[in-house]
Amino acid sequence: MRLTLISLFIFLGACSIGPTDTIQSYYDSLRPWVGRPATETFLRLGTPDSEGEVAGEKFYLWENSSLATDTLASGASNVYTKHCKIRAFVDKTEIVTRFTMIGNVIGCRVYDF
Repeated sequence: MRLTLISLFIFLGACSIGPTDTIQSYYDSLRPWVGRPATETFLRLGTPDSEGEVAGEKFYLWENSSLATDTLASGASNVYTKHCKIRAFVDKTEIVTRFTMIGNVIGCRVYDF
Protein backbone atom coordinates (compact mmCIF):
# COMPACT_ATOMS: atom_id res chain seq x y z
CA MET A 1 0.00 0.00 0.00
CA ARG A 2 2.80 2.40 0.88
CA LEU A 3 4.54 1.84 -2.47
CA THR A 4 1.24 2.47 -4.25
CA LEU A 5 0.79 5.82 -2.47
CA ILE A 6 4.38 6.84 -3.20
CA SER A 7 3.91 5.93 -6.87
CA LEU A 8 0.68 7.91 -7.02
CA PHE A 9 2.30 11.05 -5.59
CA ILE A 10 5.25 10.80 -7.96
CA PHE A 11 2.92 10.24 -10.91
CA LEU A 12 0.82 13.25 -9.97
CA GLY A 13 3.97 15.32 -9.61
CA ALA A 14 5.06 14.32 -13.12
CA CYS A 15 1.76 15.61 -14.50
CA SER A 16 2.85 19.22 -14.11
CA ILE A 17 6.59 19.71 -14.13
CA GLY A 18 6.77 23.49 -14.11
CA PRO A 19 4.64 26.61 -14.33
CA THR A 20 5.06 26.85 -18.11
CA ASP A 21 5.17 23.11 -18.79
CA THR A 22 1.62 21.94 -18.15
CA ILE A 23 -1.08 20.07 -20.04
CA GLN A 24 -3.02 23.35 -20.21
CA SER A 25 -0.07 25.13 -21.81
CA TYR A 26 0.24 22.33 -24.37
CA TYR A 27 -3.49 22.47 -25.09
CA ASP A 28 -3.35 26.28 -25.42
CA SER A 29 -0.55 25.94 -27.97
CA LEU A 30 -2.91 23.95 -30.22
CA ARG A 31 -5.53 26.72 -30.36
CA PRO A 32 -3.83 28.71 -33.16
CA TRP A 33 -4.22 25.65 -35.40
CA VAL A 34 -8.02 25.81 -35.23
CA GLY A 35 -9.29 27.17 -38.56
CA ARG A 36 -6.22 25.97 -40.44
CA PRO A 37 -5.86 23.02 -42.81
CA ALA A 38 -5.28 19.65 -41.13
CA THR A 39 -2.13 19.20 -43.22
CA GLU A 40 -0.52 22.09 -41.32
CA THR A 41 -1.24 20.27 -38.07
CA PHE A 42 0.47 17.18 -39.52
CA LEU A 43 3.60 19.26 -40.12
CA ARG A 44 3.54 20.31 -36.47
CA LEU A 45 2.59 17.03 -34.73
CA GLY A 46 3.72 14.49 -37.32
CA THR A 47 1.69 11.93 -39.21
CA PRO A 48 -1.43 10.96 -37.22
CA ASP A 49 -1.51 7.47 -35.75
CA SER A 50 -5.07 6.97 -36.97
CA GLU A 51 -8.26 8.70 -37.96
CA GLY A 52 -11.86 8.08 -37.05
CA GLU A 53 -15.32 9.51 -36.64
CA VAL A 54 -17.40 10.35 -33.57
CA ALA A 55 -21.03 11.48 -33.92
CA GLY A 56 -20.43 12.29 -37.58
CA GLU A 57 -17.28 14.34 -36.91
CA LYS A 58 -14.03 13.20 -38.51
CA PHE A 59 -10.88 13.39 -36.40
CA TYR A 60 -7.17 12.65 -36.63
CA LEU A 61 -5.54 10.99 -33.62
CA TRP A 62 -2.03 11.19 -32.23
CA GLU A 63 -1.48 8.76 -29.39
CA ASN A 64 1.52 7.97 -27.23
CA SER A 65 1.61 5.59 -24.28
CA SER A 66 4.46 3.80 -22.56
CA LEU A 67 5.72 2.73 -19.16
CA ALA A 68 8.65 4.52 -17.57
CA THR A 69 10.75 3.74 -14.52
CA ASP A 70 12.54 6.09 -12.15
CA THR A 71 14.84 5.13 -9.34
CA LEU A 72 14.06 6.98 -6.12
CA ALA A 73 16.71 8.25 -3.72
CA SER A 74 15.87 5.31 -1.45
CA GLY A 75 16.81 2.92 -4.25
CA ALA A 76 13.22 1.84 -4.84
CA SER A 77 11.86 1.87 -8.36
CA ASN A 78 8.83 3.84 -9.44
CA VAL A 79 6.91 2.68 -12.51
CA TYR A 80 4.42 5.04 -14.13
CA THR A 81 2.63 5.55 -17.43
CA LYS A 82 3.50 8.30 -19.89
CA HIS A 83 0.51 8.97 -22.10
CA CYS A 84 -0.97 11.53 -24.44
CA LYS A 85 -3.94 11.46 -26.80
CA ILE A 86 -4.63 14.40 -29.11
CA ARG A 87 -7.61 14.52 -31.46
CA ALA A 88 -7.93 17.16 -34.18
CA PHE A 89 -11.52 17.34 -35.41
CA VAL A 90 -11.96 18.56 -38.99
CA ASP A 91 -14.84 19.68 -41.18
CA LYS A 92 -15.64 18.33 -44.65
CA THR A 93 -12.97 20.59 -46.20
CA GLU A 94 -10.28 19.26 -43.80
CA ILE A 95 -10.11 22.47 -41.75
CA VAL A 96 -9.45 21.91 -38.03
CA THR A 97 -12.51 22.84 -35.97
CA ARG A 98 -11.30 21.87 -32.50
CA PHE A 99 -8.89 19.75 -30.49
CA THR A 100 -9.25 17.43 -27.53
CA MET A 101 -6.32 16.33 -25.43
CA ILE A 102 -5.84 13.99 -22.49
CA GLY A 103 -2.66 12.72 -20.91
CA ASN A 104 0.21 13.91 -18.80
CA VAL A 105 3.06 16.32 -19.46
CA ILE A 106 5.71 13.65 -19.70
CA GLY A 107 3.67 11.76 -22.30
CA CYS A 108 2.74 14.81 -24.37
CA ARG A 109 6.28 16.15 -24.39
CA VAL A 110 7.07 13.98 -27.45
CA TYR A 111 4.96 16.24 -29.67
CA ASP A 112 6.30 19.50 -31.05
CA PHE A 113 4.18 22.19 -29.41
